[in-house]
Amino acid sequence: MRVKSILVILLCLITILTMTACKQSNSQVEGIKEVAAIEVKQENEIEISKFSGTLQVVEETTSSFEVPGRTKNINVTEGTKVNVGDVLAELDDESYQLQVNMADSNLKKAAAALDLISKGAREQEILISKSKLDQVTAVYQKALTDCKRWEELYKSGGIALTQYESIETQLTIAEKDMISAQQVYSLTTEGARKEDRDQVSAAYASAVASKDQATLALSKTQLKSTISGTVIAKYITASQLINVGTPVFKIGNIESLKVVLAVPDSEISNWQIGDKVTATLYGNSKEGTVTKISPSINEGTATIGVEVKIANEQNDWLPGQVITCSHAIDGKAAIYIPVASVIKNGNENPHIFIADNDIAVKKFVTLGKIQNDKLEIASGLKPGDQVVIKGAERLFDKDKIKIVGGVKF
Repeated sequence: MRVKSILVILLCLITILTMTACKQSNSQVEGIKEVAAIEVKQENEIEISKFSGTLQVVEETTSSFEVPGRTKNINVTEGTKVNVGDVLAELDDESYQLQVNMADSNLKKAAAALDLISKGAREQEILISKSKLDQVTAVYQKALTDCKRWEELYKSGGIALTQYESIETQLTIAEKDMISAQQVYSLTTEGARKEDRDQVSAAYASAVASKDQATLALSKTQLKSTISGTVIAKYITASQLINVGTPVFKIGNIESLKVVLAVPDSEISNWQIGDKVTATLYGNSKEGTVTKISPSINEGTATIGVEVKIANEQNDWLPGQVITCSHAIDGKAAIYIPVASVIKNGNENPHIFIADNDIAVKKFVTLGKIQNDKLEIASGLKPGDQVVIKGAERLFDKDKIKIVGGVKF
């Protein structure tokens, strides 16, 4: 029984081998070659241009102190998010506080002087001044009377010249005292002169300005952010002496980034403001928009700068990273076929094979541009032709073929 089973298997194998050999023999006799073909049509192939560029911040600023000093507090570091008005760092303000105190003291003195000259003398001061004037006036009148009487005596020879001159001196002193008292009384009752009032007013205004300046300088010991964003760089350390204008922080809004692409001037006509661009970084893609096209060319590279703005709400892309941008352009209407379909031998012009009623017909073609692994056929093909895309390398003109694969392309 076992021997019969083995014989049956052997007979089956012999039958299969015989049939295969016969089939191959018939195929070789007939010369039919199996190929794959596609039916071509005219289409607008999308052209993809790729450029690389470095991410930049759209809005950024460098923060600096407006007064010199030594750093006391540093409140932020790289990566810290800040809002307008946030205090980034502070200087030691002791000396600035002293200047404010001195200015405040001087302002109070000037205010008191201005108040005094504006209000004039008090009633008690006026009474004292009037009493003093009356007193020295009485002394002067007595001295004048005595001088006249002593003058008569001197003329009659009753007194010596030295005695008369002594009386005249007393009269002169009394007169000066009276004039001085009259001036004091007049100043007390009438108030200060306009020139004096103007001088005191000017001193007060100067004191106010000094106080304001000292207060402003004190406020500038706090460095506040002028924009909302993220601290990109920090340039200072604790207890560092800082001069006016020394860069302290760089702050930028990284929720919106930009990249400037160097586009060849021969391609710039394909770019328009508002075009969409696909930006890629480490496999992660974001959509960008063309916001600016430079009006001039870089003569050194023959390129034109195209600025693309990219939304970055997650803050996962950072300034300084290099990204790749892809820009899609609708190509002209043409026939495109796989690159492998075209054959070129030596100096012979490139050719393809088309299937015409199970016959391979060799046709020379004119090639255009390569787009996405496809060749543009400028001439030599028409829509509806069936082009051999597999097995063409084994064909000769007028070979018999059998299409066993292929799709519309």
